[in-house]
Amino acid sequence: MSDLIDGVAVFEQREAAVRAAANATREPAPSRNPFSFSPKIAVGPDVSAITAPPVSHGPSIDGHLDPTNVDVLATGRTQSGFQRSSAELGMNDLVTINGSPTTVKVALRLGYLAGKEGDFRDTGLAAKEAGGGKGTAETPKAQVQPDYTGNETAFDDHRAENLFETIVHGTPEGAQIRAMTDVIAKGAVSNDTLRAMADAAGVSPQMLQTDLAKVQDAFAAQAAKAFRTSGVTDPDAFVEWAEQHHRGEFRDAMSQHVMDRNPKAYAKLVSKYLASRESSTPADIMEATSDTGVTVRKVDGQVVLDLPGIGTMSYAAAVRQGLVKLSRG
Repeated sequence: MSDLIDGVAVFEQREAAVRAAANATREPAPSRNPFSFSPKIAVGPDVSAITAPPVSHGPSIDGHLDPTNVDVLATGRTQSGFQRSSAELGMNDLVTINGSPTTVKVALRLGYLAGKEGDFRDTGLAAKEAGGGKGTAETPKAQVQPDYTGNETAFDDHRAENLFETIVHGTPEGAQIRAMTDVIAKGAVSNDTLRAMADAAGVSPQMLQTDLAKVQDAFAAQAAKAFRTSGVTDPDAFVEWAEQHHRGEFRDAMSQHVMDRNPKAYAKLVSKYLASRESSTPADIMEATSDTGVTVRKVDGQVVLDLPGIGTMSYAAAVRQGLVKLSRG
């Protein structure tokens, strides 16, 4: 019996020794992560010091959301709004040109893009129009600042006014500027610009051409009315004079008229015209609109009229009051 007791005692001593040895080598349990993240477990070699090379994903994924982005290709996207890289762009996909969305096909026609599907390139025209910093873009001409303040002037023809609003809101701004430039320089919108605007507006080129002609006539009528109000009794004669003697200034005024919707843009030119007529030989510049008996003379270099039943007044005052009209000399 004593041998059995001694054996149990020896076994218990050995077990106690094993437990003591195990407790001596066991690490304390990790403390609970207060943010509930799992403790980092290193598997394999430590690669934390290795920096992966940067990966280029092309244009910013939000590039097409920036209306001021002048990088046309960076704004590429599908009709449903998913971004497209330049290599993925198709003719019916969209790009944004200075804030105005349009199709790739229209952008090609307007000259903002060049190339073919899979290899489109930005021509820099959008950056040029926006005053951007692309190397190929020229420094834009300083805009002519208006010499007046006032509200926009609507057309007397309400149908033309409605057509103008429809065109402004239905076509890209860049195309509108090119159309205006075409009309001022050549008298008509170029076929490429016309087709591009028609595509954007969803109408035929023939219909848009008809609408643009009505708007053009409305601008001309508005200008002629302003000329007469300022004392020019023959608007056609004024236009001929302006084209011959002050073409650049006249075309700047035409652009100002369209952009600001206000014919007062011609005010300085009209003043020059009236002054030039007054300093010329009266027989060459005027026909009296009243009955015979009008006396024309110069006093200290100024043309003065003696009008029967009216009195004596300067030539400029007579023009403003519509008492004389200017010839086309």
